[in-house]
Amino acid sequence: MPTEKSKVTAQNIIDAGTSLFTQKGFYNVSIKEIAAKAGSNSALISYYFGGKQELYQEILKRQAADINTLQKTVSASGKTALEELYNYILGIKMMQAKNKQQANLLYREILFPTGLCSTMVNEQLTTIHLFTVDLVKKAIKEKSLKPSTDPAYTAFILEGITVLTFLARKQLNLLGSAGQNETDVIQKVVTYYFSSLLTGKEAINHANV
Repeated sequence: MPTEKSKVTAQNIIDAGTSLFTQKGFYNVSIKEIAAKAGSNSALISYYFGGKQELYQEILKRQAADINTLQKTVSASGKTALEELYNYILGIKMMQAKNKQQANLLYREILFPTGLCSTMVNEQLTTIHLFTVDLVKKAIKEKSLKPSTDPAYTAFILEGITVLTFLARKQLNLLGSAGQNETDVIQKVVTYYFSSLLTGKEAINHANV
């Protein structure tokens, strides 16, 4: 059974690997660099994870696990589909804000694939997309969104919003002087996009968001 000390050591290695992989890419980071940054030794990386490649894959797996947990939380919330959509998008934003380096690493892998995690990343992106599509379909069924709404297209736009607001977070922070935080901005952007898709009742409810 892992001791508290071993958990801390493993987490330090995860944190060090995430930071270095994000900054330099997988192939430009050595086991020794990771160990030095983690305050550990190279042998422990192999002991806990099996090697550099397995450590890299474990970091990306944790991102997938966080998304899976978020999806379960949203599904069990008992909210309307439209509320679940908002909560899911904002949940991804909050997750990205909390784990900036982990999110950066995922986007780096998407833009500059190493070839080590293609299946895992594709499965993760597919999971995000299909979950969003299902929420849009549910909102249409609940008559919150118009029947003419295209679930796949709408899901793609919403996913694009979460990516863009993360990549452009420095610019969004400039809006803080206007009394708005990133969450406010995302909610307004999503509401603006939904404005032409909402049914009459929902359009009235969201008019002042």
